[in-house]
Amino acid sequence: MGKDGHGDPRFTWLIASTVSFPCVSDDIDIIGDRAYVTNSAQDLIVLDVSDARNPVRLNNFSMNPFPVKHQMVGNLSYVTTSGAGLELVDSFDPDSMAVVDKDPLPGNCREIRLSGGLLVAVAAVGMALSPWLRRPAAEAAAEAPTPDGQ
Repeated sequence: MGKDGHGDPRFTWLIASTVSFPCVSDDIDIIGDRAYVTNSAQDLIVLDVSDARNPVRLNNFSMNPFPVKHQMVGNLSYVTTSGAGLELVDSFDPDSMAVVDKDPLPGNCREIRLSGGLLVAVAAVGMALSPWLRRPAAEAAAEAPTPDGQ
């Protein structure tokens, strides 16, 4: 048992800081020194967590309907929203975040996973699988067949 009566005695948890949000937070993804948090106040929140003792809120990006779960791939946040499906948010620059695409998914999606070009979204009544994965236009164009078929 650890010092707190739980877990491995070789480890002690230290909370360096806390961040308060106005309502329930639903999901978090950490990429590098940024944390991306969704909450039921219709926000995708970006935090700089490079200094764990002093996290800095970089942006509250408002979304309607509210975001539920998300996963980052490159500069894009794949965000499931309550009742509207999937929204892709360009999150590269927290000061100029924008929805760049939308895709209706069945039901109220509660979970999302992206892996190897496959998107899996889980809703209250089942799940949707899609081989669709958005890529930058230049990358997609480079892979497109040429007029002579090569």
